[in-house]
Amino acid sequence: MVVTVIFMVVIAVLVVWWVSRQGLTAKPWLEVGVSGDAPGTEPSVRPIGLGLGTFLVVILSSVSLQTAVIAARRGEHDAIRSGLLAAGVASLAFLGGQLLAWRELAASGRFTAADPATAFFYLLTALHGLHVLGGLAALCRTTIKAFALSQPCTPQALGELTQSVKLCAVYWHFLLLVWLVLFSLLMRWTDDLIAFCSGLLS
Repeated sequence: MVVTVIFMVVIAVLVVWWVSRQGLTAKPWLEVGVSGDAPGTEPSVRPIGLGLGTFLVVILSSVSLQTAVIAARRGEHDAIRSGLLAAGVASLAFLGGQLLAWRELAASGRFTAADPATAFFYLLTALHGLHVLGGLAALCRTTIKAFALSQPCTPQALGELTQSVKLCAVYWHFLLLVWLVLFSLLMRWTDDLIAFCSGLLS
């Protein structure tokens, strides 16, 4: 176990070092004033508000699914359905927020930028969006199963639904963790960490 953790830390440090050498650590989406910007124009959506809103809907999805898990353990059908629906709506709002962020970046001229950092940004956020879409397919199936379940239901049917809800919740908690890691990588404070790690390896 200890050897595995040490190996993973070494790999992570090497990856951070390699990424810092590739120019992928630049964050052009955080820079003020791009050549395509009109002087004195304000973005239609403030990045800080969009980031906060996106963060809140991600947390809401995870919390809603955890609430559905608790309700499933108690056999509370209405609470299961409400939790699943709330998670689905919040997940769709997250995807909408990502699309809105992309639209803002495109409007500022950053979408057509040919630098590796911008391409890396779009690749990471697109892959995360695809993971959310995949999770939504499973969530939709579980929600349909929850609404199709008649009351009172057999313990076996409730057990199967509980298992489906738990799996969705675990997946959404994982997506929350991945999103938090991506969000931290895309923000400015990680530059100091990468510089520190690069200094250690130099």
